[in-house]
Amino acid sequence: MVNNFIIGFFDLFLWLVKVLPYNILQLLINVFSIFTTIILKRYRVIASINYRLIYNKEAGLVESFRITKNVFIILGMQSIDILTSIEKKYPNESFINKIYNISYLTEALNKGKGAIILSAHVGNFTMLNMILGELGYPNCSMIMRGVKNQNIEGKLNIIREKAHIKFFNESNTKKNTIVLAKYLKRKGILIMLTDQRHIKGPPLYFFGKTKKTPLGPAILSILTGAPIVPLFALRSKNGKSDIIIKKAIYTNDLDMNNESIRKISELTNNILETFIRENFQQWLCLHRWWR
Repeated sequence: MVNNFIIGFFDLFLWLVKVLPYNILQLLINVFSIFTTIILKRYRVIASINYRLIYNKEAGLVESFRITKNVFIILGMQSIDILTSIEKKYPNESFINKIYNISYLTEALNKGKGAIILSAHVGNFTMLNMILGELGYPNCSMIMRGVKNQNIEGKLNIIREKAHIKFFNESNTKKNTIVLAKYLKRKGILIMLTDQRHIKGPPLYFFGKTKKTPLGPAILSILTGAPIVPLFALRSKNGKSDIIIKKAIYTNDLDMNNESIRKISELTNNILETFIRENFQQWLCLHRWWR
């Protein structure tokens, strides 16, 4: 019964995107976000804990409510943007508002070894494929976790195909590094969101807590020579993305051993920490990563 409700709600959402104008959809997302924040108290609790871990101080009730509501608004509007772009109803000519330090990306790609995009669940992260495509880099794929409901996963795959969002299912790549390495060897751009807890990753420090950290970026970079490029898409006030690119990490001089892998993984955690701390209001974290 629950699954049928979820599928029905999902289908209703897709129908509303087809029939309603963008500004009405935006209003609905805002109302829905307020309602969801009120009902789902556990997410306000997670927001408060994240705030305390990052800033070493407590978030009041109003602040935790505002943070949680903002998370739902950004998540909802990303979905609206992707779907309206498919329906040719997206109100902007571009997904991009501003780009900072594009030279870091071009320099990395000029090495001819592909690139590993280090990112997080921040801002318009679900649109990174589309943004890179607009920049002239269509050969990019994101590692994603599949949805347990196969009916919805099938519908999502259709949407991804229409939006030209290529991806690797995380469950299919955990034990098959070779597939990802071959993709990078073909000068592919692999997007990896590593701020979440990885079930089998080693516990490395993240905001003062140990988090089971994915080692994929470090292993793949050392194995293939592909640079690691920190890249994020913050949602601007006009709904488009401000693309923030940080200096690339090059691992050519490192050997494949535990010490090197740990060193790079600690570095990538530090980069994510710094960026999330500076842009906490757009960190779309709804799970207990510290467990």
